[in-house]
Amino acid sequence: MIQLKTKYDCCGCEACIQTCPAKCISFSEDAEGFGYPVVNEQACVGCGLCDTVCPVLNALEPAAPMSVLAARNKSEEDLLNSSSGGIFVALARKVLQDNGVVYGAAFSPDFQTVNHKGIEKYEDLPALMGSKYLQSRIGNCFSDIKACLDGKRKVLFCGTGCQVKALKLFLKKEYANLVAVDFICHGVPSPAVWRSYLKQSIQDKSIKSISFRDKRSGWIYYSFTLKTAGPSGNTVQEISQPYTRNPYLWLFMNDYSLRPSCFHCPAKNGGSHSDITIGDYWGIEDSHPSFFDEKGVGLLMVNTTKGQEIISDLDLDMLATSLEEAVLENPTYLYSRKEPAKRADFFRKFSAGTPVNSLYGIYKRKKSISQIPVFFKKKINAIKKRLP
Repeated sequence: MIQLKTKYDCCGCEACIQTCPAKCISFSEDAEGFGYPVVNEQACVGCGLCDTVCPVLNALEPAAPMSVLAARNKSEEDLLNSSSGGIFVALARKVLQDNGVVYGAAFSPDFQTVNHKGIEKYEDLPALMGSKYLQSRIGNCFSDIKACLDGKRKVLFCGTGCQVKALKLFLKKEYANLVAVDFICHGVPSPAVWRSYLKQSIQDKSIKSISFRDKRSGWIYYSFTLKTAGPSGNTVQEISQPYTRNPYLWLFMNDYSLRPSCFHCPAKNGGSHSDITIGDYWGIEDSHPSFFDEKGVGLLMVNTTKGQEIISDLDLDMLATSLEEAVLENPTYLYSRKEPAKRADFFRKFSAGTPVNSLYGIYKRKKSISQIPVFFKKKINAIKKRLP
């Protein structure tokens, strides 16, 4: 039976809920906004299946990638509509072309939550494209994926490393018709913080679209944009901010709103056993400037022979690089983020009703003050280098 000693011991993958034969496990949101399993002990039969699918309890050995590539979609439209290099959409189109099913994260109609879902049509693909910076709910996707695989259909699943690892444990065997894709993950922020931010920012206005990675100002200097429905049905741009100045994104990027388990991620360094790992190829402008594109460049790690086979069929511009180059500005491939000393303080204030925008002001100011000595040390070192 699943027994959590601390909040660090659950990544919220929901695999235990789906594998339970007695259906005695439910999901409950805590004060921070993260979901955790709750067991009805009277209904539990003590089979222990829930423990066997937990990605925190069951370690998989780290696996080095077979090849590491910089990649770019040749379609400018797909590239601009993707967060980085347009790799996911190329993979998805290939699987849909083969009459397969693609599973990924999509916003709910009201944009309050993100849920994993399966699609079978090209016209549904845009909903799965683009980064969504809050934890997604898996629901019954693992059970649905197993049914598709047993029915001999090809399936592409894209999720966080812990979600991919949980799916693999849930399935209990390798399927030739499953392509498992994870991405280099910073961590997952609180859905409650997201809901609160939306409420404070737009009140009850109807949201038309949200982009966490708007590339109109470039791939590297992307912006957060939110558009609502105007009084006459027109679209109104409510928010357009560089990611460094958006309160929600700043708190996420600086780790205050991350799930506790993200500070001890069970799927780093190839530990998810995905077929393919994707992400942004940060630093490509320095390591391979001729391949840099302001519209985006993706990082593509091919981890298995199955992954290599599907990549060989994609219409991508690709450049072979090394793992050392790739992780230089993508350290979260290897390591979990470090928990901020003030994270508990942040959530105490949040639970007490302090607005997200105010929390951003408080912690950004504190961080800026703490970084002043580092700033001057760098300046002094730079001056020393110029001295004879």
